[in-house]
Amino acid sequence: MCSGAAIPAMDIYNKNHVLMITTSSTAIQVTAAGYQNVFRTVANDELQATVTVDYLTKELGVKTLALVHDQSIYGQTIAESVKAKFEAAGGTTTDIQGLTRGDTDFSAVISTVLAKNPEAIYWGGMDAEGALLVNQLRKAGFTGVFFGPDGIKSVPSFVEASGGAAEGAYMTFGAVGGATGYEEFEAKFVEKYGSKPVAYGPGAYDATMIMLNAAKAVATVDSEGNLVIPKKALADTVRATPHDGITGHLEFDEKGDLKVVSITVFKVENGDIVPVKVYDFGK
Repeated sequence: MCSGAAIPAMDIYNKNHVLMITTSSTAIQVTAAGYQNVFRTVANDELQATVTVDYLTKELGVKTLALVHDQSIYGQTIAESVKAKFEAAGGTTTDIQGLTRGDTDFSAVISTVLAKNPEAIYWGGMDAEGALLVNQLRKAGFTGVFFGPDGIKSVPSFVEASGGAAEGAYMTFGAVGGATGYEEFEAKFVEKYGSKPVAYGPGAYDATMIMLNAAKAVATVDSEGNLVIPKKALADTVRATPHDGITGHLEFDEKGDLKVVSITVFKVENGDIVPVKVYDFGK
């Protein structure tokens, strides 16, 4: 699920020619190796950082930014990418600090970061620490913009867990456009499980269907009645075959990234997460 696990795992999968489609590993390194058996159905962090900086500078008029990350491959990488792009856009980064996943008291980091009075704080990490961080920031008197990546896009584990402090926070989340059949999928999902799918559930469904359709296309039965699915042919078919799924049109490039993708900026309003602007990439 996460970049920190996907990156070491994919080395093993590649060595053994095992097909991998990750639905939520956004770190740039996931497809940078160029493995022919690795794909993802989500936008990478380079695009998330681009969108974040554009929205901060052009829509919110932010000129000074502090960054906090969880020191993971995912969190630190995207925070550093946002920092570089924000500075390239003419903004000033006042600080970048790392904290440890699993910790609950961020007062030392918060004191250091707020001492330089940034207009906005970017969090590179997941929802559990993000909820605690925004809560403690507000209690410490920070009234500026709180912005994060897809790792915090959750009502239960970020918005509600923050105790109301996440109200007004922003986040990015990657998705593809032109979805077909999503409403039917969601209705069946709710009927079966009693709640709507979480952030990457629909993408995981599409990834599964891509795998199954590719397997069906290349499978043969040998003379002894065994089902044979050639590993290289399976991966080659995934790359060569566009798929119209419930999250939209999915088509991979040579690296295993999506050719067409969109990233939405969301905002927490009245305890819910609502879209405020969509950025489209690719053709």
